[in-house]
Amino acid sequence: MTEPLFTVSTAYTLSTYRDYNRAVQAANGVYRRIWLSAVIYIAAGALLCLLLETWMPAPLFVILAAVNIWLNFRNLRRAEDFQYQQEQLIGTVRYDFYDDRIDVTTTDGTTQNPYSGVQRVYETDRSYLIMFAPMSGAILPREDCSPELIEFLATRFKFERLRSPRSI
Repeated sequence: MTEPLFTVSTAYTLSTYRDYNRAVQAANGVYRRIWLSAVIYIAAGALLCLLLETWMPAPLFVILAAVNIWLNFRNLRRAEDFQYQQEQLIGTVRYDFYDDRIDVTTTDGTTQNPYSGVQRVYETDRSYLIMFAPMSGAILPREDCSPELIEFLATRFKFERLRSPRSI
Protein backbone atom coordinates (compact mmCIF):
# COMPACT_ATOMS: atom_id res chain seq x y z
CA MET A 1 0.00 0.00 0.00
CA THR A 2 1.37 3.38 -0.94
CA GLU A 3 1.77 6.17 1.56
CA PRO A 4 -0.52 9.20 1.20
CA LEU A 5 1.02 12.38 -0.19
CA PHE A 6 -0.86 14.48 2.37
CA THR A 7 -2.94 13.73 5.45
CA VAL A 8 -5.38 16.05 7.17
CA SER A 9 -7.12 15.13 10.43
CA THR A 10 -9.88 17.35 11.70
CA ALA A 11 -12.90 17.38 13.96
CA TYR A 12 -15.66 19.58 12.63
CA THR A 13 -16.68 22.50 14.80
CA LEU A 14 -20.20 23.86 14.61
CA SER A 15 -18.83 27.03 13.02
CA THR A 16 -16.96 25.05 10.34
CA TYR A 17 -19.99 22.89 9.65
CA ARG A 18 -22.29 25.92 9.36
CA ASP A 19 -19.85 27.59 6.97
CA TYR A 20 -19.86 24.44 4.82
CA ASN A 21 -23.61 23.94 4.94
CA ARG A 22 -24.53 27.52 4.14
CA ALA A 23 -21.96 27.88 1.37
CA VAL A 24 -23.27 24.71 -0.29
CA GLN A 25 -26.88 25.85 0.10
CA ALA A 26 -26.03 29.20 -1.47
CA ALA A 27 -24.11 27.55 -4.33
CA ASN A 28 -27.06 25.24 -5.03
CA GLY A 29 -29.58 28.09 -5.15
CA VAL A 30 -31.49 27.21 -1.98
CA TYR A 31 -31.68 30.81 -0.80
CA ARG A 32 -32.66 32.09 -4.25
CA ARG A 33 -35.59 29.66 -4.31
CA ILE A 34 -36.76 30.80 -0.87
CA TRP A 35 -36.72 34.45 -1.88
CA LEU A 36 -38.33 33.65 -5.24
CA SER A 37 -41.21 31.90 -3.47
CA ALA A 38 -41.77 35.06 -1.40
CA VAL A 39 -41.85 37.17 -4.56
CA ILE A 40 -44.38 34.75 -6.06
CA TYR A 41 -46.62 35.06 -2.98
CA ILE A 42 -46.53 38.85 -3.21
CA ALA A 43 -47.08 38.84 -6.99
CA ALA A 44 -50.04 36.47 -6.61
CA GLY A 45 -51.48 38.76 -3.96
CA ALA A 46 -51.02 41.82 -6.17
CA LEU A 47 -52.68 40.02 -9.09
CA LEU A 48 -55.63 38.99 -6.90
CA CYS A 49 -55.95 42.54 -5.64
CA LEU A 50 -56.03 43.85 -9.20
CA LEU A 51 -58.66 41.30 -10.21
CA LEU A 52 -60.82 42.07 -7.16
CA GLU A 53 -60.17 45.80 -7.51
CA THR A 54 -59.39 46.10 -3.81
CA TRP A 55 -56.15 46.05 -1.85
CA MET A 56 -57.73 44.39 1.20
CA PRO A 57 -56.05 40.95 0.62
CA ALA A 58 -52.57 42.50 0.08
CA PRO A 59 -51.44 42.39 3.74
CA LEU A 60 -52.40 38.72 3.92
CA PHE A 61 -50.08 37.82 1.03
CA VAL A 62 -47.23 39.88 2.49
CA ILE A 63 -47.69 38.04 5.80
CA LEU A 64 -47.80 34.69 3.96
CA ALA A 65 -44.54 35.57 2.17
CA ALA A 66 -42.86 36.54 5.46
CA VAL A 67 -44.06 33.39 7.23
CA ASN A 68 -42.88 31.29 4.28
CA ILE A 69 -39.39 32.83 4.48
CA TRP A 70 -39.25 32.40 8.25
CA LEU A 71 -40.40 28.75 8.13
CA ASN A 72 -37.97 27.85 5.37
CA PHE A 73 -34.97 29.34 7.17
CA ARG A 74 -36.04 27.87 10.51
CA ASN A 75 -36.34 24.42 8.96
CA LEU A 76 -32.97 24.74 7.23
CA ARG A 77 -31.30 25.66 10.53
CA ARG A 78 -33.03 22.86 12.43
CA ALA A 79 -31.89 20.35 9.82
CA GLU A 80 -28.40 21.84 10.00
CA ASP A 81 -28.26 21.45 13.78
CA PHE A 82 -29.62 17.90 13.60
CA GLN A 83 -27.10 16.90 10.93
CA TYR A 84 -24.24 18.46 12.90
CA GLN A 85 -25.24 16.43 15.96
CA GLN A 86 -25.18 13.28 13.81
CA GLU A 87 -21.76 14.19 12.39
CA GLN A 88 -20.39 14.77 15.89
CA LEU A 89 -20.82 11.04 16.51
CA ILE A 90 -18.14 10.43 13.89
CA GLY A 91 -15.41 12.21 15.85
CA THR A 92 -12.21 13.00 13.99
CA VAL A 93 -12.20 12.71 10.22
CA ARG A 94 -8.97 11.88 8.40
CA TYR A 95 -8.39 12.74 4.77
CA ASP A 96 -5.54 10.95 2.97
CA PHE A 97 -4.59 12.43 -0.39
CA TYR A 98 -3.03 10.17 -3.02
CA ASP A 99 -2.15 10.79 -6.66
CA ASP A 100 -5.54 9.56 -7.85
CA ARG A 101 -7.95 9.73 -4.91
CA ILE A 102 -8.92 11.01 -1.48
CA ASP A 103 -9.55 8.46 1.25
CA VAL A 104 -11.97 9.65 3.95
CA THR A 105 -11.66 7.76 7.23
CA THR A 106 -14.15 8.00 10.09
CA THR A 107 -15.13 5.60 12.86
CA ASP A 108 -17.53 4.08 10.31
CA GLY A 109 -14.66 3.07 8.01
CA THR A 110 -12.82 4.36 4.98
CA THR A 111 -14.23 5.44 1.64
CA GLN A 112 -12.14 6.00 -1.45
CA ASN A 113 -13.11 8.97 -3.62
CA PRO A 114 -11.33 9.20 -6.98
CA TYR A 115 -10.50 12.70 -8.14
CA SER A 116 -12.50 11.99 -11.30
CA GLY A 117 -15.62 11.81 -9.08
CA VAL A 118 -15.12 15.25 -7.56
CA GLN A 119 -17.82 17.54 -8.91
CA ARG A 120 -16.59 20.87 -7.56
CA VAL A 121 -14.11 22.40 -5.15
CA TYR A 122 -15.26 25.50 -3.32
CA GLU A 123 -13.01 27.88 -1.46
CA THR A 124 -14.47 29.96 1.38
CA ASP A 125 -12.85 32.28 3.90
CA ARG A 126 -12.65 29.40 6.38
CA SER A 127 -12.25 26.21 4.38
CA TYR A 128 -11.96 24.24 1.17
CA LEU A 129 -15.00 22.15 0.27
CA ILE A 130 -14.39 19.15 -1.97
CA MET A 131 -17.80 18.15 -3.31
CA PHE A 132 -18.42 14.52 -4.23
CA ALA A 133 -22.14 15.24 -4.82
CA PRO A 134 -24.16 18.47 -4.99
CA MET A 135 -24.87 18.49 -1.24
CA SER A 136 -22.14 16.17 0.09
CA GLY A 137 -18.44 16.68 0.41
CA ALA A 138 -15.30 16.97 2.47
CA ILE A 139 -14.61 19.98 4.66
CA LEU A 140 -10.95 20.99 4.88
CA PRO A 141 -10.53 23.85 7.36
CA ARG A 142 -7.89 26.30 6.11
CA GLU A 143 -5.92 26.07 9.35
CA ASP A 144 -5.49 22.31 8.80
CA CYS A 145 -4.18 22.66 5.22
CA SER A 146 -0.50 23.09 4.46
CA PRO A 147 0.52 25.40 1.60
CA GLU A 148 1.80 22.29 -0.21
CA LEU A 149 -1.62 20.61 0.04
CA ILE A 150 -3.37 23.72 -1.26
CA GLU A 151 -0.93 23.83 -4.20
CA PHE A 152 -1.53 20.10 -4.81
CA LEU A 153 -5.30 20.66 -4.92
CA ALA A 154 -4.95 23.74 -7.12
CA THR A 155 -3.09 21.68 -9.75
CA ARG A 156 -5.96 19.15 -9.89
CA PHE A 157 -9.06 21.30 -9.44
CA LYS A 158 -10.38 24.71 -10.32
CA PHE A 159 -11.40 26.40 -7.07
CA GLU A 160 -14.73 28.22 -7.13
CA ARG A 161 -14.61 31.10 -4.70
CA LEU A 162 -17.67 31.40 -2.44
CA ARG A 163 -18.05 34.12 0.08
CA SER A 164 -18.81 32.79 3.50
CA PRO A 165 -22.53 33.32 3.92
CA ARG A 166 -23.74 35.58 6.65
CA SER A 167 -25.52 34.00 9.55
CA ILE A 168 -29.07 33.89 8.34
